[in-house]
Amino acid sequence: MRLREFRWSDVAAYAAITQEARQADGGHSDFTRRDAEEYLGQPNLRPERDCFLAEVDGTPAGYVLVVPELVIDRAIIEGAVAPAYRRRGVGRMLLDRGVAHSRTLGAKLAHVSASSAATAVLRLFEGAGFAEVNRQLQMRLDLRDLVAGESAPSHVVRHLREGEEALITDLQNKAFAGSWGFAPNVPEELRYRLRMSGSRHEDALILEVDGKPSAYCWTKIQTQGDERAQGGQRLGLIWMIGVDPEMRGLGLGRAMLLASVDYLSRQGAESVELDVYADNAPAVGLYEATGFRRRGEVVFYEKRL
Repeated sequence: MRLREFRWSDVAAYAAITQEARQADGGHSDFTRRDAEEYLGQPNLRPERDCFLAEVDGTPAGYVLVVPELVIDRAIIEGAVAPAYRRRGVGRMLLDRGVAHSRTLGAKLAHVSASSAATAVLRLFEGAGFAEVNRQLQMRLDLRDLVAGESAPSHVVRHLREGEEALITDLQNKAFAGSWGFAPNVPEELRYRLRMSGSRHEDALILEVDGKPSAYCWTKIQTQGDERAQGGQRLGLIWMIGVDPEMRGLGLGRAMLLASVDYLSRQGAESVELDVYADNAPAVGLYEATGFRRRGEVVFYEKRL
C-alpha cells in the first residue's frame, strides 16, 4: 500500500471511488467523471498539490483531498475509501496524510465530517485525535406537508442576472460573517459554480426591499440521474439562504424561504432538502415551523494543528 500525489489522469479513479463509497453508504446521487472534473477544477482547489491517492497492488483504493481555507485558519479534509479496501488501514493512512498536509499548508485547524450513522468513520476521527465541534441537521420538506396558510410573499423576488456575481458574493459574505465554518467567498468562485453542470443563474433568487437586494437563496433541482435513483421524484435543494444583517428582524428570512420553496415547486419538485447547523436556533425554528423535518445529521470534528 502506498500514497502518491494526484494526477489529472486519475480523475476517473477519483470519480469511481467516490461513487462506490456513496453507494455503499446508502447515497443516491450519481458522481461521474465530469462531476469530478468540475469539482476538482474549482478555483479554490489545487488537487495536484492537495490531493493524494492510496494504491493497493497498483489499484486506486482511496483518496484524501485537503481544501485550504487559510483566511479562517483552517483546512477541510475530505476523502473516501473504496468499499473493497475498507478495514485495512487505508482510511487512517489517508487521514494522517491529510492532517500532515494541512499543517504544511499553514492551517491551524483541521475539520472533517461524516454522517452520524457512519459510526466506524466517527471512531476513525476520534482515534486520530479529532473532537466533535458542531452538527449539521439535514432537513426535508414534503411539499404536501407545507404548513397550511403558508404562501409565497409579496416582496419583489427576482433571479440572479449574469454579471451580478459580485453582488451576491457580497450579500452572502455579509449574511454569514462570523458564522461557524464560513470562509468568505470571492466572485470568481461563484462565477465558476454557476458554470457547473446543473447550475443556472435563474436558480439563484434575490429578494429586494425598495430596490435593495436584501436576501438571497441558491436553489437546484437534482439531476436526471438522481431522479431515477429516487424513483422518478424530483428533489429540490436549497444550498445557501441568507439575509443582509442590516435587514434582519423584518421577516425576510421566512419570505425568502417561502419564495424559494414556491420556485422549486413550480420547477416540479415534490420535496425540498436543506442543511443547517444545529447551533443556528433561529434558522432551525423557522424551518421546523414551515414544515421541514429532520432526516439525519452530519457530525463535524476538529483537530488543532
